[in-house]
Formats: sequence, structure tokens, C-alpha cells
Amino acid sequence: MRSQKMSNSVIRTVWFCIPVILLSGCGNPEKAQQQAQEKLTLPVTTITTGNTIITKAYSSSIEGVVNVEIRPQVSGYLNRILVDEGEYVKAGQPLFLIDDKAYKEQLNTALGSLHAAEANMETAKINVDKQIPLVNANVVSEITLQTAKAVYNASKAAVEQASAAAQSARINVGYCTLSAPLSGYLGRI
Repeated sequence: MRSQKMSNSVIRTVWFCIPVILLSGCGNPEKAQQQAQEKLTLPVTTITTGNTIITKAYSSSIEGVVNVEIRPQVSGYLNRILVDEGEYVKAGQPLFLIDDKAYKEQLNTALGSLHAAEANMETAKINVDKQIPLVNANVVSEITLQTAKAVYNASKAAVEQASAAAQSARINVGYCTLSAPLSGYLGRI
């Protein structure tokens, strides 16, 4: 009995598997072949010869062989920048202008002092020239002539001082224009 139950169970399993196997094997063979060809189809490109330029951009920083730092000799406000960054400049070309009004006034003051000292020197020279004939004629003492000569020498020294102050003021006015010390490309301003 037991073997009969077992054989019935095996028969039922076989009858169940046969339709499943038959149904899975059934299908359109052309459709399966077409699907296989579609899977194998790859895109194709024709290669041609020619010149091509490939560019790449990189961030970088370029420094020159000679780097010159430009600093003003005088203090003041920057009036104008006469060049652009990266521009080629020649030696002596003006780069920046500093407000020079105060320095021009100092020059005018120094020139005024120079002219006043020159006038005082002329007066002292006239006084010396006036004292010489009087000393020769024994009208005035030798001390008066020596005093006049000392005043004249002091006035000459005052002229030299005023002249140096005027030259210093001219130099400061000149420093208000910053120029390129050498030729080359301007870096960062």
C-alpha cells in the first residue's frame, strides 16, 4: 500500500512537471534569435585623421627672474595708477602719482627762504664793500669791517642752507612720481 501511494505521488509529480517543461520550451525561435542579435549590436564610429588641438587650463602663479618691490619715498595719497597689471613697462616709465600739493608748497616755502637768504647776503656784501673804504681811510675801526665780513659769511651759509632745503623739497616733489626702475612686465599692484 505504501508503495502504491508512493508511485501515485511520483506520477502526480511527473504529470505536473511535464506541462511546465513543455511550456517553458515553447517559444518563438526567431524572436529569441533577434533578441540575441540586438544584444550583440554595438555602436560603430569611423575614425578620420586630422589635426586637433587639446587645451587644458591650470591655475598657476608666474614669477619673474627679477622681482622688484616698488615703495614710495614720501607719504601721501595715491592720485593715479598709470599702468595695468601685467603690462610691459620700460625703465623710467611713470607708474603711480602721489598727491604732491603739500610737497610743492614745501618747495615754494624753501624757495622763498632761499630768495630771502640771497637778499640778506647781498645786503651783507654791500655792507662789507661800504666798510672797506672807511677802514682804509681810518674813519671806522678794523673791528667794524670784520663784523661786516662775519655777517656776510653767515649770510652765505644761510643761502647754502636755504639752497639745500630747496633741493630737498625738489627731491620730495620728484618722489611723488613713482617710476619703473627697470623694463619688464608689471606684476600685482
